[in-house]
Amino acid sequence: MTRGIRILCAVALLAMPGRATAHLALESSTPARNSTSTAAVREISVVFTQRVEARYTDLTITDANGNTYKGILSATGTEGRAFTLTLPRELYSGRYTVHWRAAGRDGHVVADSFHFTVDAPAPAPLPDEEVVADPQPTAQTPPVQASVVSSPTAVIVRWLTFAAILLTIGSVTFRGAVLARAAQRAPDATDWQLLERATRGVAIFGAISVLVLLAPRLLIQSLELNGAERMWNGEALGNVISGTLWGRGWMIQLVAGILCLYGGIRATESTGWTILLIGAALLAFSPAFSGHAAAIQQSVVITVASDALHVFAASAWLGSLAVLFIVVLARIRAGGPAIGVLVNCFSPLAVLAAGVAVLTGTVAALAHIGPLSDLWRTGYGRALSLKLAMFAMTATAGFINWRLIRPALGTDRGSRVLRGSSAVELAFAVLILLFTAVLVALPTP
Repeated sequence: MTRGIRILCAVALLAMPGRATAHLALESSTPARNSTSTAAVREISVVFTQRVEARYTDLTITDANGNTYKGILSATGTEGRAFTLTLPRELYSGRYTVHWRAAGRDGHVVADSFHFTVDAPAPAPLPDEEVVADPQPTAQTPPVQASVVSSPTAVIVRWLTFAAILLTIGSVTFRGAVLARAAQRAPDATDWQLLERATRGVAIFGAISVLVLLAPRLLIQSLELNGAERMWNGEALGNVISGTLWGRGWMIQLVAGILCLYGGIRATESTGWTILLIGAALLAFSPAFSGHAAAIQQSVVITVASDALHVFAASAWLGSLAVLFIVVLARIRAGGPAIGVLVNCFSPLAVLAAGVAVLTGTVAALAHIGPLSDLWRTGYGRALSLKLAMFAMTATAGFINWRLIRPALGTDRGSRVLRGSSAVELAFAVLILLFTAVLVALPTP
């Protein structure tokens, strides 16, 4: 076993804390679910399975007649999981429903309810002490709505964002690990500067796409957290950006996109590609803050770092392949010998990056699922299984390119065959991104 493999295995073991809870749910409550209290109740306490965003957490109480009771909600403890609702008056005999709504650290909103019963007769009230039921929820709480992060629009926006990230990172790795090495090996094989300019164009397009997609991402998240009435509100939008972990990921995408765009524009100079590489490395962290990695409180640093490594490795593999196809194969801009050199330089990068992507992806899968049956019994597991199947098909297509087509390169016919097989490989890659965009919105088992 080589030293590199030993290091990767060690990282995998460190990043695998056992099954971690990434699905926001109610862990416990006082009064407990379906319990009966023999004393009047004035405080309702809840503990969630993970840390939540306090600004977007709310509890309301309704009785059997549909009346709603407001109170003061306060966080208790230091973990950001426990909250207590203090009512202005005690609740006496009757059946009550606690409606809760909370946003996880990944920005996903979950709403649910539970019941409890009070068996404590109310004392005879004085006329001015009668409870006036408030039929409206608290003013700062938007009405409960279906989650929008799983809507087709949100999935498409995430899909396009992942594709833009993949192209941006892929452009940097293709230029540094494939194009530069090929130009050194065969300086006279083709016009390498032409290929580098085309690669720079793909990088700039990817960076612009990353920045443009920030707007719909923010509006979708504002709709999720603030509701339709306040989704355009400037203060509400600012709170989403500055007051949530999801907002930090959004800011990372903004800064990284600016760096990548600036680096792409300056790529004709020696420092341009270095700036682009820094931006691309930072860009790999952005998806982790709006996905399940950020929600795992037990080992958030490790899971976020592992997710960023997964994004970078997958982009280095599939993004470099996409750039190779766009820059070289789609129009056959280089002759057969040059394509052979490029593919020979791409193959080691693809093998290493694919290995890291599979390893880190496996770590994430083991952290989010329990028994193996979750892969076909839950929505998250089925989507994950389809993504893994697409990974396997992509890897198989890549293996065929490496073992059967690569040795035949050097002729125009071999280049055309490679173009067709690479298109098939990229089609599977597009599906991988689609299933990833769906997985982000699904609760883990």
